Amino acid sequence: MKKLITLLLLFSVFFSNYANAAESVTEFPYTENFDETEAGQMPEGWATAGSSTFSISSAMDYAIQAKSGANVIVSGYPQLGNRTDVAFSPMFEMKAGVEYTMTVWVMMRNGAQNGRDPGMKVTVGNAQTVEAQTVELASETGDCDWKEITVTFTPKADGQYSFGLWCNSVLSTAGDVFYDSFSVSAAESPEEPGGNFTLPYSENFDTTEEEYIPAGWEVAGEAMFSVYPTFEWYGFQAQSGLNSLTSGYPQLGNRKDVAFSPMFEMKGGVEYTMTVWVKMTTAGQVGRTPSMKITAGLAQVADAQIYELAKEEGECDWKEISVKFTPETDGQYCFGLWCTSVLSSAGDVFFDTFSVAESGGGEEPTWKAEIPYIETYDDGSHYSGKDYLPIGWTVSGENPWVTANIPGKQAVSGEYYMVAESSILPNRQDIAYSPMLDMKGGQTYTVSMYLYMPGTGSVKPSFKLTAGNAQETTAQTTVLEEITETAVGDWTKIEKDFTPTEDGKYCFAIYACSTSANDGRFAIDNFSVTEKDMVLPPTAVFHVGNTLNSIFNGSSVVFEGQKVKMVNMSSDADSYKWSVNNGATISDEEAAEPEITFPASGSYTITLQATNEGGTTEAEKTFYTEVLSLENDVDDALTTTSETTDKLYQQGDTPAFDENGEVKEIDTYEIYYDYVVGVNPYYRSIAERFELPSDVTLDISSLSILTPMYQLFINDTGEGSVNDKDKTYTVVIYPEKDGKIDTEHPIASKTEKLAKTFGEEGYYQPVRQSIKFDESAKVTGTFYVAFECEELDLVDETAEGRGYRSWIGFETRKHANKQTTLYVKPEKALPGSDYTVDGAWCKADEFCPSLEGYSFCVMPWVKFNKMETNAIGSVTDNNVEIEISADGENYRVSGLADGENVKVYSVSGVQVFSGKANGGEVVIPASGWSNGVYVINAGKNSIKIFK
Repeated sequence: MKKLITLLLLFSVFFSNYANAAESVTEFPYTENFDETEAGQMPEGWATAGSSTFSISSAMDYAIQAKSGANVIVSGYPQLGNRTDVAFSPMFEMKAGVEYTMTVWVMMRNGAQNGRDPGMKVTVGNAQTVEAQTVELASETGDCDWKEITVTFTPKADGQYSFGLWCNSVLSTAGDVFYDSFSVSAAESPEEPGGNFTLPYSENFDTTEEEYIPAGWEVAGEAMFSVYPTFEWYGFQAQSGLNSLTSGYPQLGNRKDVAFSPMFEMKGGVEYTMTVWVKMTTAGQVGRTPSMKITAGLAQVADAQIYELAKEEGECDWKEISVKFTPETDGQYCFGLWCTSVLSSAGDVFFDTFSVAESGGGEEPTWKAEIPYIETYDDGSHYSGKDYLPIGWTVSGENPWVTANIPGKQAVSGEYYMVAESSILPNRQDIAYSPMLDMKGGQTYTVSMYLYMPGTGSVKPSFKLTAGNAQETTAQTTVLEEITETAVGDWTKIEKDFTPTEDGKYCFAIYACSTSANDGRFAIDNFSVTEKDMVLPPTAVFHVGNTLNSIFNGSSVVFEGQKVKMVNMSSDADSYKWSVNNGATISDEEAAEPEITFPASGSYTITLQATNEGGTTEAEKTFYTEVLSLENDVDDALTTTSETTDKLYQQGDTPAFDENGEVKEIDTYEIYYDYVVGVNPYYRSIAERFELPSDVTLDISSLSILTPMYQLFINDTGEGSVNDKDKTYTVVIYPEKDGKIDTEHPIASKTEKLAKTFGEEGYYQPVRQSIKFDESAKVTGTFYVAFECEELDLVDETAEGRGYRSWIGFETRKHANKQTTLYVKPEKALPGSDYTVDGAWCKADEFCPSLEGYSFCVMPWVKFNKMETNAIGSVTDNNVEIEISADGENYRVSGLADGENVKVYSVSGVQVFSGKANGGEVVIPASGWSNGVYVINAGKNSIKIFK
């Protein structure tokens, strides 16, 4: 919608300016005293908007003296309320980085003296429309005699800009606003960036403001390129980060829109490599395709781009383009990224992750304590075998930092990280010093790390990062970051720049420096120091997607032929390479998040290589799974979380909302009672999603729930008093439809009093309950287990003078892969949230982002049903039913059009049959097939069969 509104606005601006064609002002200073224009009109190039528009009038008509000459511009009539009347100056050609000064004189008069004040403001924008005036420079209210208003404006990009002179009085009959003696002047232009951009160079467009271009870049054309947050505007992810460089609007024909890179100093005869990622999308017009090209030249103008290096046409997903360029002579060169679509409305061209480097350079050095310095705390070669930290690190304080890991807290990458234990003393000063590193004076370096310091309940930790020329506190003279009495509940990246004043050796110091005792553990992972803007190898991190887990054997459970998604959490990678052993198959070895099919029960080693221009890193995981063929009924009890990889919250840390709606995950016992997986002021219905293949059926006989936190407010003082004694809950089994809970077709339900199942007494230790269905619930495919509770007494007992209230908190877990399986049905939004409550179920993290990865640890006791091998089923496509039935050793597919292709594949992807429909059906001989899973592709339909 945002894009559509912008399109309509751009078209309206285009045709408005065309109808009132006036050349932009290119020379400064510019002055206008309004004395050369007839009354009732506006000077050349000026425009107006509003319901009571500005116009030129003789000042004497209002019994006032103009600031200069005879005329002024004055707000119009009638004097309505909430006025948005504006006079736009001409469009001025302005340069990025140049400061412009605008001066105007204003007078505001309310002759009626009725207590209604006139108002004015001054704005600037890139068009003569109200919507384009996005920068407010000055505002005033109340009567005033002639008053000089002087403002300055510095554009961030070259282009045309206009100033707006407003009457914005709030009340009606508030009086008149007069302007006179308008002028604009320009300061001296800053030096062009020229060769300030050195190689290697990279740009991912993520630090550039929306609708602008990066420093040193230039654009040309009728619909110019600019930077946009790609998902917000276009509905898909940028190749890296959030932003991409996007072709502009309107989508005219014979486009020659180009974005020029900065100018680079290059050597004649040296080969350079330029890499960029491109994506092209169509606008839905048949036969109209977008196109792009890449060029190089001696200047940031189209005519100077004389070397064509690459070109592409047609819709494509993100695609890496790498070209070579060898200048003939020394000099400054730049690259051009073009949208060259021939037809109008041909679609968009996006560029991302741009880099230029000398070919063949950048070999990885052998590791030692030098810049670039990268420390993941997992490489054994970085340790001497004598110390608890890598070579070159030193520590001081009562609670020294060591290499370790915290139970239940996975590393950002690898297995280990740097940890400092909680302090039993206040005012701690536990410091870890990085190795001493050679640095050059005036050169900017970037230090980066991931920090985790969750605190302990009401105690908030403090952290500090400094730089200095020795591994001692007195030498740490530059403070780069301070986080004071603030918990950091998950790995958070800290990245700061440091520029030494002179050549020498420097180090960084990491402080655990809380003022209060018992402040919890601190952890640091993936520490690095590089020259600013240097590209480091990516961080390869992945997890196996959610599967069911068996309580009987403690392993993951998948089904024959089921595809398991990989969840890629790598950062700063441009490409990927996956591998797996023991006969497992990968859907796409180079995809970011492929699916893997495991042929049999056992252990598998999965490896991911993540690559960017800085190098390649590797992550490896061992995954054990039980593969069920369902040749017989199978009894089991299931959870959606893994005992080995996922986080299990203990009773004292049961996550809950605090009074501000923030999620607390540590030391919540007897402090917070509005439990996230339970009943709270925001919702009282929760559900857990259990994902199954669509052809798997099972019977659910009962549910097991562990309840660590429970209290029921029982008040028998008399009729009409608050009393939860007879309140009920309902457990419901729901199917899934279109990826959502299908509340219209519940499979089974059971309603019971809370007191009967959970008791009338509060819990001091977790208690496990069993909820049995009167009849087993038969489920096919993905299902949800929901707990829906009547409204309970959740008031603050201290405010009421009571000693307790009702609360319920069930066992809570969090998936390491951050794939949320907890669903909630909100009745009230969190404080400060823009979530719209509509009575529907949603993923918990859609309601509250802090609940990403959360799980309601309810356990269904099930019997998986033996897979039937005869009555296969049917599918429907465009009102044509295709029936598939077993006939001895043959299968028959009917309901097809003559000549329709029918193919059959084994689960390993081997084609075992190919034929065409004759008389509307195909008979498939299967006598030679081995027992197992097969997929029949008939027309546009696919269905799985078991032989």
